[in-house]
Amino acid sequence: MALGLPPCGFLEWSGLPCPACGLTTSFAHLARAHLGEALAANPMGFPLFAVTAALLPFSVYQARRATIFIQALERLRADRAALLIVLALLVTWSARLFALT
Repeated sequence: MALGLPPCGFLEWSGLPCPACGLTTSFAHLARAHLGEALAANPMGFPLFAVTAALLPFSVYQARRATIFIQALERLRADRAALLIVLALLVTWSARLFALT
């Protein structure tokens, strides 16, 4: 899927994909329900897309309540969720790098 974006700078510099390589393409495929292509682009696209989709109605709800978004995220313990996502991203990246060797 050609999105017209420049190539990844990390990939050009190191010859290796970065942890986020393929995420934009994965999101684009998921938005069109192309699950196989999304998985091939970057497996982390699935959980990140789900989090993004879940945060949309949450954000609208919080905006209607005039709640400060950061306070709402603190109540959700979003810091722990973010840490889990980063760890999963690093594990996925390691697996992708291992598959290249």
